[in-house]
Amino acid sequence: MIDKQFVLSVLNKTLGFPIVDIPRIGKVAKLSAREAFLYSTLTAHGYLDTSEPENRFFLKRDYYRVFNQAEEFELQEGLMSISDLSFSCTPTINIVDKPYIRGGSKYILPIEYTKYASFLGQLDKVSAYLKGKSGKSPHDFVIVPIRAGQSKVSEFEAFFEYIISFYFSKLGYFSDTQIPFYYAVGTPDAAIYDIPKLRAALKKNGLGQKGYSLIELMTITTFGLDTFVASENSDLVDSAVFEVKTLQKSAPQIKKYIETGIFNKAFEVIPFKGYGEDYAGLIS
Repeated sequence: MIDKQFVLSVLNKTLGFPIVDIPRIGKVAKLSAREAFLYSTLTAHGYLDTSEPENRFFLKRDYYRVFNQAEEFELQEGLMSISDLSFSCTPTINIVDKPYIRGGSKYILPIEYTKYASFLGQLDKVSAYLKGKSGKSPHDFVIVPIRAGQSKVSEFEAFFEYIISFYFSKLGYFSDTQIPFYYAVGTPDAAIYDIPKLRAALKKNGLGQKGYSLIELMTITTFGLDTFVASENSDLVDSAVFEVKTLQKSAPQIKKYIETGIFNKAFEVIPFKGYGEDYAGLIS
């Protein structure tokens, strides 16, 4: 079962985000505006905004897709409009719409609930308090909805995909959770790539010395450079693919991804599993 403590523990102990205690709000994970943008985009957890339907503004990673079919380069409506090839969804466009995305520290706030109506009511109360004398803006909070008691782990598949993306980017990889569809194969949940020439080009042009999520690369002009520097590592694999499962004990379809010849390594991502299969590694 996933609860508030689980989410905060993973963000803190696995990814290194500090936990702070805000009066009348409780414990939250503190992220920079850039980090929160990536978190919100990959998890679909929205910024607290009572002017929006469901009291949140959602950034959806589907909007940043470019190609629909792998190896066919068929454009998909998303980052660009296929009608005139103009940019239709970029971080800059999102921030023009919602300027609060760009500034200040952000906080990941898990909220447990039993009924959705009561959850929306909690968001109203939290927003009203923050608009008062709290010294913080409601828009600085990204909400993690958790159905208390019987929260479906399946609702957190995107959360685990985010963990993979963030963790391996910090090791120098370029990560992707928007992989185009493969006919008769499917779509992997996440992948990482070692691209030394791209990393060298970024470094040469003053754009950092680390890996990135491909979506995060779009934010450099908006948020500036990332100060993190990945340690030199000669043991990186060329590429690896990941399949997240939260209701199954195995992900045998990952063998199809290996058979494409694109990925060197494969990993199941199963939060409750204690051992790996012979066809893939395990992140648990």
